[in-house]
Amino acid sequence: MLSLEFNNLIKKAVQTGIDREIRLLLREKQQHLAKILLERAAIEREISEIDFLIKYYDINESLYFLIADVIIRAEQAYFDKSTILQLQEKLNHVAKVIIKQKSQE
Repeated sequence: MLSLEFNNLIKKAVQTGIDREIRLLLREKQQHLAKILLERAAIEREISEIDFLIKYYDINESLYFLIADVIIRAEQAYFDKSTILQLQEKLNHVAKVIIKQKSQE
């Protein structure tokens, strides 16, 4: 039930603007959904940052732990399975690069 309601809320938020939707939720005393929506927006930004870091910066253990943290938070914020799988693939890629770097030292 929450999933269907939440998906409709996400669609509405995208259409009307996420900030406006969060304000409406807070007015309606639906703080739980507002918090999830805020967390989803933060996670979306972090996913973009992760993509940027993987592409343009050195891969290191901090990036590995950042991705692991984002995966946990994305699962808690009801992200779809395909997004979680993409993050897990990025985590595996980073792990392989780190292992390769360590073996060359």
